Amino acid sequence: MGGSAAAAALVTAVCAAALLAAWLVPALAIVVVWPFLFLVPGWLIVAWLRPRIAATGRLGLGIVLSVAISAHLVYWVSLLLGGYDRATVFLVTGLLAVPLPVI
Repeated sequence: MGGSAAAAALVTAVCAAALLAAWLVPALAIVVVWPFLFLVPGWLIVAWLRPRIAATGRLGLGIVLSVAISAHLVYWVSLLLGGYDRATVFLVTGLLAVPLPVI
């Protein structure tokens, strides 16, 4: 495995282990799941777009984008699965974590 492939495999394994730990110990969900729902997706989009604003503005924009993306994704996935429950939120968290190994 090349360097970037090994790093992607490591990130994937860490994300999967963190989600499994959060599933088994619900108190860990605050530390593991909430950043994926409220920070990571928007922050990655803002970093990709590279706006000419201060770091505090990028953080605020990242949080707003993350909340909008995760709320809509949870809503649509809950409609597909027939209801809103813990598994829906964890599935969305896994979907939001998919781009991390690539980046």
